[in-house]
Amino acid sequence: PAVDFPLIAPRDSRRAGAVDLPRVLQRLASAGVMRSPGGQADVSIRGYNTTLSPRLLVLLNGRQVYLDIYGMTNWDLIPVQLAEIRQIEVVTGPNTALFGFNAVAGVVNIITYDPINDDVDEVSVRAGSSRHIAGAAIWTLHASERLGARLSFGGFDAQALYNDDVAAQAFLASDAIDPNARTVNLDLAYDLNPRTRVNLEASWGRNERLTRYGPGLITFPFETNSLKFSLASETGLGLVNAVVYSNGLEVGIENRISLASLELVSKPAPAHITRVAGELRRNEVDQGTGELGYDVAALSGMWSWQASSALALTTAVRYDHLSLSREGSLPAFFPFSNSDYDREFGEWSYNLGAVLRFENGDSLRLSGARGVGLPSLLDYGSEVVVPVPIMPGMLLIVAGDPATLPVIVHNVEAGYDRPLADIGARLRFSVFWQKNEDLRAFASREQILSLAPFVRALLPAQIGDSEMHGFEASLEGERGSWRWDLRYSYRE
Repeated sequence: PAVDFPLIAPRDSRRAGAVDLPRVLQRLASAGVMRSPGGQADVSIRGYNTTLSPRLLVLLNGRQVYLDIYGMTNWDLIPVQLAEIRQIEVVTGPNTALFGFNAVAGVVNIITYDPINDDVDEVSVRAGSSRHIAGAAIWTLHASERLGARLSFGGFDAQALYNDDVAAQAFLASDAIDPNARTVNLDLAYDLNPRTRVNLEASWGRNERLTRYGPGLITFPFETNSLKFSLASETGLGLVNAVVYSNGLEVGIENRISLASLELVSKPAPAHITRVAGELRRNEVDQGTGELGYDVAALSGMWSWQASSALALTTAVRYDHLSLSREGSLPAFFPFSNSDYDREFGEWSYNLGAVLRFENGDSLRLSGARGVGLPSLLDYGSEVVVPVPIMPGMLLIVAGDPATLPVIVHNVEAGYDRPLADIGARLRFSVFWQKNEDLRAFASREQILSLAPFVRALLPAQIGDSEMHGFEASLEGERGSWRWDLRYSYRE
């Protein structure tokens, strides 16, 4: 592919001591992993990492596990065990046109083993410092040649660290929660015939820890559930993929994402592959006083042309149209009315790429992209009202802003790959330039309400544009049963 598209085999990372997904991704030169004192992990691609980083789209077998309400990924709650992962696809740079909005820094797509054709059975337990104990169990059942299922469980318990207790005492006047997590996942597959398969996936997870978010702390437990149905069928027109899924999140408030998509991948000529897709998404949150949500309708297309044995070209475009709305009552002194949330806008995104392969096995990759990162539901409509202890009589509203703009990311990149057969290795090198427009920060703009001067609001702020350039290099090799790699990245 024209985009930088490294694959990770988690079994190799497990041999090197990785015990969770952030540690697996840490092997990549483009990835940055930030851990808060209590073990909370935040992963970014090519910088701009923050607590609950909103720039990385994370998928599990194509289903979004990125939590739209906060604009983040809770890595403890992804319902998958390392032993059931076949590979992890990591796509760097904005890829909204190929994977959907919020793929502004990159995409992590976790692909598990096939419940019909693969057999994964494992039980594992590990223990560590701070009273950390974790375990996982995976069981695969092959009921027939056409029907298979895989069930997995996992979780951990640990003791809160001293720094978490200090933060909790300062903000909450209590000790921190001891971190823990539990996840369950079922993957059921049935081949209706040799050309058609249906899949049913269901999951549940619950996680507690002192979670840092923006200017404060989240103390509510995160509880998620999901149900996904998919159908893939080889037809006379091409490969038809239909997907319907629903993700639920409860974290003091309830959030529900429902998605339906349909795509056709066809090969109209030997050197041409096309993809046409449509998607409908509903994202809503019950705030107790009212309901905030948006609907997104998207159309996308892709054309891949093998122009010659040496040259391949790829073009992808996507258009998203978003309709935001709110109904119900609002807190007293809130700076917006429901009518302020009646907003609509549309955004285009694209990915362009070319790969040129040389006779000696080298390859040159060129790509350009425009990506779109939507505000989270809290960016649009947070409505938390808290007293200010050091200023009696003063109220602080941590509010969203319905006029918050999406982040637009432009990226231009060139990469070069060279096999080094003498040492059984491959050298990869890439340089890139990136511009981010309308970057935002949650709860960072203060507004004193003129009608109620004893009330202050903290709103999201559009903090301007940013440009970045850099390069990444990696050298990976294998010799017998030994695998090794060297990686380096530079960003400014």
